[in-house]
Amino acid sequence: MHSSFLILSPKAQKPSVPHSSFIISCRNEIKNLPNLLVSIENQTYKPNEVIFVDDNSTDETYNFLTHFAKKHDYIKVIKNTGKGKKSALIEAAKIAKSEYLMFTDADCILNENHCQLALEYLNKNNSDMLLGAVDITDEKGIFNIIEKIEFASLQAVTAYTALLNNPIMCNGANLIIRRTIYLEYINNINTSIASGDDMFMLHALKKNKAKINYLYNSNYLVKTKGTNSLKKFLLQRTRWAAKSINYKDITTISVALLVVIINIFLLISLLLTPYSLLLIFSIIIIIENIIMLPYLIKYKQYRVLKYYPIVFPIMAILYPLYILIILFLIPFYKKNNPHWK
Repeated sequence: MHSSFLILSPKAQKPSVPHSSFIISCRNEIKNLPNLLVSIENQTYKPNEVIFVDDNSTDETYNFLTHFAKKHDYIKVIKNTGKGKKSALIEAAKIAKSEYLMFTDADCILNENHCQLALEYLNKNNSDMLLGAVDITDEKGIFNIIEKIEFASLQAVTAYTALLNNPIMCNGANLIIRRTIYLEYINNINTSIASGDDMFMLHALKKNKAKINYLYNSNYLVKTKGTNSLKKFLLQRTRWAAKSINYKDITTISVALLVVIINIFLLISLLLTPYSLLLIFSIIIIIENIIMLPYLIKYKQYRVLKYYPIVFPIMAILYPLYILIILFLIPFYKKNNPHWK
């Protein structure tokens, strides 16, 4: 069924850029891997090696990858001797042979110029950590639009805080770290928490004055699957919020607290002084649009922009309730039972 991937010939690696190792941890991703592999095969600049780490899959993920790797000498497949995504990433980093580690997820798709743009940028800027944009793939239905807008808001904050030299967020689906730096600060990755390896590493590097850059280019964009389910969406966002109690970066903590305080204030105002809310919401929506619209236009989110004037104001009104629900769910989150998704 997947034999078409095995006849693709790798393109030559350009000698003028830094060496890179792609690292992808995967668990039960047999349905998603073909799309990722095609996008890797189609890169204009080929990474020096691609290391897949199978984390105790119960489907055909490992067998499929090992079969693929036999025809592609730059692909390596190993099994995670530990448990969990973070453990898998650490194992791959230790055996990687390149100057830079490029991270993405098994359910992602890369633009064909992904490696070229990144490596050329690194060659010029000598970054220790390079951040990039991530987008939810287009699916049918209004929930997909809602999820894309909410996710884009996080990506916009990621981009602009990084461009202002004070990054507070990143996404492991589009992340590059110098290997020596990654191994030096590897103890900052808390393997007992289901997610957050990217954020904990970012904060550690930021604290130690590492050179962190953001590649603000519409072609440097990784596509990843959304949750396509309100339940899965809330569980994912609860997992993301639950890890924040372990953050130590002052700016990140301050921004998170400010968001919570503002939204709780809005809910209280709704009960006590509902007539003043129109002005407050108008100010908030203007500020959010100043952040959101340039990002959506820069990354050519035309489908989102089409529905944005209708959907975004409704989301802004419901956002305080959304924050309250997440805060309510956090105590029930099983942080000692890590989940992938």
